[in-house]
Amino acid sequence: MGRRPRLTFVIGIKCMNGLVLAADSLEGDGITKNYVNKLEVYQRRDWGLCWGCSSNNARVINKFSDKFKQSLNGVKKYDRNKIEAVMETCLKGIGKRYSYQDGVALIAGLYGQKIFKTIDPPSIKTTGMDWNLYKGDSGSACAALQEFHCCTGTGDNSLANFILRNTYFPGDRVSEVQKLAILITSLMKEYADAVGGQTRVWSLAFGNRCQWIPLLDFQIDEIEKEFSVKQIERTIREIRKNLF
Repeated sequence: MGRRPRLTFVIGIKCMNGLVLAADSLEGDGITKNYVNKLEVYQRRDWGLCWGCSSNNARVINKFSDKFKQSLNGVKKYDRNKIEAVMETCLKGIGKRYSYQDGVALIAGLYGQKIFKTIDPPSIKTTGMDWNLYKGDSGSACAALQEFHCCTGTGDNSLANFILRNTYFPGDRVSEVQKLAILITSLMKEYADAVGGQTRVWSLAFGNRCQWIPLLDFQIDEIEKEFSVKQIERTIREIRKNLF
């Protein structure tokens, strides 16, 4: 039997002043369709994590997220190494318990206050923000750091990767990257199987209110109207006219 396509599309982008994660909301088994929130957020006072998963089995995603949140309760202060270890332990647990076909792939964004302790004089100091993007899966039980952007789901993300390679710039800010993530998700909803529903977006932008914040539906709808799939299609047709 051939490998079934993964359900869901999740994209993560790191930029100069934060992180953006976006996902579709369609959940289906080929017979029934549901619309769910596929992005999870875990927020503490000085650090926070947002993640989304793809899998052939929605119940396995729920199982992973429940265990992940439960395990994160043991991390009282920001410790990147400890959080990464928790992430990989939970991925490993899914890999051991479920088949490869029902495993999960993960996109996650993590931020926290860098803290170091001095001995003489004894004190605790912060040195600014630490923000990182990860891609992992239960098959390898590895959550690898990503330099700029990554995505998962649908089985074939070549369209999303093509757009990212030709539009992303490391100097972009969160407000700009939000638009890019929404446009790419719209394209995947139009052209990829098992991707649809309302786009969901969570963003972290450094400032007075440093935490994961969702874009509201009307904000996402306005961006989708401003940067539509139809505009991309018209642009491609114009390119073709110039070729022949």
